[in-house]
Amino acid sequence: MNTRKLTLIFILTGLISASLLLFLSNKIYPYSPDGAAYIQAARSLKEGRGLMVPVYGLNPIEADAQPLILWPPGYPLLICTLSLFNIEESIAARLIPGFIFLLLPYTFFSVLRHIMKDSVALVAAIICSFTSLTITRCLQVNSDIPFLFAALTSMALLFKSIGKDKFWYGLFSGIFAGIALAIRNVGYTIPISVLAGLFISLFFKLISKSRYSRSFLSYIFGFFLSYAPQLLRNIIVFNTINPYNMGLPRYTYFEMIKAFPAALTTTFFSHHPPSLKICILFSFFLIFMTILYVIKDSPDSVKKNSRVTKICLNILIIYVLVGSLVIIIFAKTIYSLQEINRYLLQYNWFFLSCVIAAMALFYERFKRFFKLRARWYVIFLIVLFLAQQFRILGKTIKDEKPYLEVFNNLKTISFYISNLPDESYIISNKASDLQILTKKNVHKFHKNLNISPEELAKKVTKIRPLVVVLAGSKMHNSLPKNWLSAYSGVIPEGYSCVHQDKDVVVLFHDKESKLVDNKHI
Repeated sequence: MNTRKLTLIFILTGLISASLLLFLSNKIYPYSPDGAAYIQAARSLKEGRGLMVPVYGLNPIEADAQPLILWPPGYPLLICTLSLFNIEESIAARLIPGFIFLLLPYTFFSVLRHIMKDSVALVAAIICSFTSLTITRCLQVNSDIPFLFAALTSMALLFKSIGKDKFWYGLFSGIFAGIALAIRNVGYTIPISVLAGLFISLFFKLISKSRYSRSFLSYIFGFFLSYAPQLLRNIIVFNTINPYNMGLPRYTYFEMIKAFPAALTTTFFSHHPPSLKICILFSFFLIFMTILYVIKDSPDSVKKNSRVTKICLNILIIYVLVGSLVIIIFAKTIYSLQEINRYLLQYNWFFLSCVIAAMALFYERFKRFFKLRARWYVIFLIVLFLAQQFRILGKTIKDEKPYLEVFNNLKTISFYISNLPDESYIISNKASDLQILTKKNVHKFHKNLNISPEELAKKVTKIRPLVVVLAGSKMHNSLPKNWLSAYSGVIPEGYSCVHQDKDVVVLFHDKESKLVDNKHI
């Protein structure tokens, strides 16, 4: 395809992406517990205290911060780097996925053009970039989008390395693979898939031994070059190569496999998928179209008889298979069944692209039966799909509204919380929001925490004054049951209510001294 035309198309998609971000920026709740941890770790690093985050739960009472261990350090490092340009960390954390959103169409295209005709790859790239799940994640502080960008960039550079036999492409491909692994734990599926794909290609004589050796060595060298700092940190701080503990099992494998088809269909239907039977049937359709595209050769939609194409396909198929298996294994631990669609964001684009390529195969084979030219079918396909995605996005905006309201309500007390003495022990059911707003270490008040106000006071106030912030009375499932009475004016013994307004209650308990002045709230 003409380079000038491609440039104009990607400039146009970039402008559309920027407009979407501006329109939706105040309609999607941007933060999460994970996002708050990334921002806090970046702040801590910038202040010279290292990658430290608040203690996630109540224990240990004596400590407020601990080394970043539940999440790899890649995203906090990106946030910290951007914040060096005088950008506040919470804003920098939102700018990173937002900027990547502008680049996604070209990034997808750079990968897909190696396995599809440019026109088909372009349509697939645009559709993959504007799924509701992708748009939502680009508006939120999560590692999903930075990881996706790093993984796609690594793949695109590797495919160029295989095609052009250039050392530098392989080197930078490995570097981006290491960056991806430093951003998300599942990043190790990238080098595993790449090395397995190269080996299979060598076994079937799709790649010469000399080219295999150069691609293998340059990739491995680049990967360890970028991953070495994280490896060194793990050894120095945690005395182990991989300290990231995913917790104890919560689901059976049967539950995970049962949830997988529903997660796979959420990109196409809604974030509340239809019945399990429909999800299974639709998943079979996706798999059938993917297999059809992979095994069927067409000069008009797939690059005819290209060894490079087959090598690239080998790598991508293994990447999707290994990644999907990892999702099933890891989602069995602390991951939520309802969030599997989010984790499939890294692999859904491949199925979606294969469906588009398979449809192109059908058109080329039976185009004499179609009365309209291909471009009208393409336009219809894009409009139909995007209309469905924006319908899903509208539902997401509606679901996000209560979280935005709570966040805005907490802003009213953020100045007061920011000015509490350092020794104050702050605990909240909306800890992540308060961490971002106040830059304080706030302990997580879990909804299932079975501890009474009296027990908590005995545990904490022997050491330090206690401040409890309850938010979101309309969202009772986020509040511990033992504390709900505070909203009806029944204040626990030994506590004083220093603020109650806009769905927020602030309780204070201190046996030794009175640190709270009601006039300041």
